Amino acid sequence: MEASATIEVPVEEIYEVDAGQDIAFCEGESTVLNSTIIGASPGIEWMTPDGAINGDPYAANIATETEGTYTLKVLTPLGCEYTDVVHVDVIPLPVLTLVDEVFICENGEAILHAGYNWDQVNWSNGQNTADITVTSAGYTMWWLLTTDVSLPVLSMSFR
Repeated sequence: MEASATIEVPVEEIYEVDAGQDIAFCEGESTVLNSTIIGASPGIEWMTPDGAINGDPYAANIATETEGTYTLKVLTPLGCEYTDVVHVDVIPLPVLTLVDEVFICENGEAILHAGYNWDQVNWSNGQNTADITVTSAGYTMWWLLTTDVSLPVLSMSFR
C-alpha cells in the first residue's frame, strides 16, 4: 500500500528594504528619514536603541531631531523580517566669539581673529582671512560672515 499527501508551501516574494542614506544636519533643525520598501503589505516599525522616535514609528517616513542609529524593521505577511539602518548625526552649531569693542591707541593697531574652523570668512573690508589687522581710530563698525559646508551663515558686528 502506498500513501501520498500534498502540501502547499507558501513562498513569499523577496522584499527590498532601504532606510535611506546616512544624514547629518545642524543642531536645532530636523530631518525626515525616507524609507523605500518594495513588497506587498508589510508591517513597518522604526526603532532606536533608546526608543526616541518622534511621531508614528509605524510610518514609512519619520521626522527626527535626535542623533542616533535608526533601525527600520519590516515584517512580511508570512512573518519574514527584513531590517536596514540609517545613522543620523546632529552637528552642534559653532560658537563665534569676538569682543564687543577693540580699543586702538593712536598710531596703533589691533588684530581681529575669527578662528580657523570655517570654510569661508568674509570681513566687512573685503578680506577673507581668519585674522585682519585694523588701524582705524574713532567709531568704526566691522562685521564678519563665516560659513561652514554644513552650517548656516553666522554674522557678528563689533566696533
